[in-house]
Amino acid sequence: MPGSIRLFVISGIPVRLHFSFLILIAFLAFLSFSGKDALMEALVILTLFGCVILHELGHAMVARLYGVRTLEIVMFLIGGVARLERAMKPREELWVALAGPAVNIFIAASLFGLQSVLGNSNFLSEVMMLNLGLAAFNMLPAFPMDGGRVLRSILSMFFEDLKATQIAAAVGRILAVAMGIFAIWQGPLMLLLVAFFVFTGAQQEYMGQKSNSLMKGAVVKEAMIRNFISLPHGSTFQQAAEQLLDTSQQEFPVVHGNQPLGLLRRDALLTGLAQHGPDSYISSAMERDFLRVSPNDALEDILTQLAAADYTALVMEDEELIGLLTQENLNEFLVLRNLGHRRPLAAPSIEAKPIDS
Repeated sequence: MPGSIRLFVISGIPVRLHFSFLILIAFLAFLSFSGKDALMEALVILTLFGCVILHELGHAMVARLYGVRTLEIVMFLIGGVARLERAMKPREELWVALAGPAVNIFIAASLFGLQSVLGNSNFLSEVMMLNLGLAAFNMLPAFPMDGGRVLRSILSMFFEDLKATQIAAAVGRILAVAMGIFAIWQGPLMLLLVAFFVFTGAQQEYMGQKSNSLMKGAVVKEAMIRNFISLPHGSTFQQAAEQLLDTSQQEFPVVHGNQPLGLLRRDALLTGLAQHGPDSYISSAMERDFLRVSPNDALEDILTQLAAADYTALVMEDEELIGLLTQENLNEFLVLRNLGHRRPLAAPSIEAKPIDS
């Protein structure tokens, strides 16, 4: 996830901190440390952080019951997000979405029981109320909160997935506008920032579902680039830079004959050119661990792998390089497919053009 740093790994799941979460920590610290015991409030904030992670682990553990792996947990301004390796089916999404708030309610109930044994504690009471607040906030029917996913999963029982997402996203945007108006009227500027994230999150969720809908039934060879430039293994940075200028490509397969040995990206090319000079060989900058896909792979099935490979894959058929799949041409494919264009599957492919070494 761009803009995030890795903190630790729990139950095999990387936990990352997005820069926006620092805004929330700073805001809570500002409110807490004005006139209160700073050490106690710092402990409350740290405990709240742990409760949010447990909330996301609740999602991850239930998803695991359905055989779905969690790629990472990312802590954002409005809470955490557990990124799953594939989209959930409506019934699966319902239980996965409910699992997070259920964890917070369980924590709150446990703290209430603990207080009945140990006696009242300001710290335990504050953490208990925060967990109840987290559960209530996350059940608001707006993406990207859990309530929005619950709403979509229920709607999916009556409508097709895209329509259900469209309705749920519209409800989320309306709620975000209402939150924004309330924030301007009453003055809690933090709520205005949350409203912005909810509004954009709802829109992104709908666009993501629309993209997934457009991919249904499509295979890699429909979206891949058939006419592309490859670089011989013995090419220099100077030769690669000339191809960067002469073509619109940003990524170049590095080949020996037609056997791919690596992948050279634009940023790596520029860095290598600056560090090693124009006459050095590109082999020092190419990626040797790259994604290979088959032309008959369903786009839906490789999307998670493609995202992990920074949206670049080499298309291989019987160990022969026949195409290139990038984020740019995938986006163009989705735009054209949305307009009704269908690429003939039987269209002849164009030979990859290696440059002269």
